[in-house]
Amino acid sequence: MTKDKISSKTILFVILFSVLIFYAPFGLSAAQGETKQIPVLKVTASSDGTKSPKEWPHHPEMAIDGNTYTCWASSTNDTIGSWLKFSFKGQAKVSGMEIVNGWIPKDYPNFFSQNHRAKKITAIFDDGSRETFVLEDTNKPQRILLKKKRMTKTVKISIDAIYQAEQVEEPWVTISEIFFYG
Repeated sequence: MTKDKISSKTILFVILFSVLIFYAPFGLSAAQGETKQIPVLKVTASSDGTKSPKEWPHHPEMAIDGNTYTCWASSTNDTIGSWLKFSFKGQAKVSGMEIVNGWIPKDYPNFFSQNHRAKKITAIFDDGSRETFVLEDTNKPQRILLKKKRMTKTVKISIDAIYQAEQVEEPWVTISEIFFYG
């Protein structure tokens, strides 16, 4: 092959590589058209496990800050039944979400099992409809596709069941990140 000629294999490789680079950040469902992240205007919660704002803040906004080293944590007496409510700027067509369950703070790689993690969650929409999902016990991103797309201004995520913490001193439910897609 000379410098002037490009093989069809090279062209195919470049095309496939370009597609892979574009879709990789969105996970497998991006190939199914689930690529548009819906911005969250506000997030509220049933409780806030923050005890020391400087050392271990756990405000609801930390579930949408894009940093997996932070998290929202419920208070210790608000585990099963705790919730996060996400508000969008207006009506949004929600087709799925991505959740990073639990929490692994920076420099504490073995911390994941020290707090409760969400096991079963229910997404509740403006019209009262709901879908329930079982999460894996991992801190890796989990992509969840809804059975049907929903037009809604809010999504409330309710914790229905938890993976138990190994430590019992002050366990709380922790979620590092939640993103919505449409």
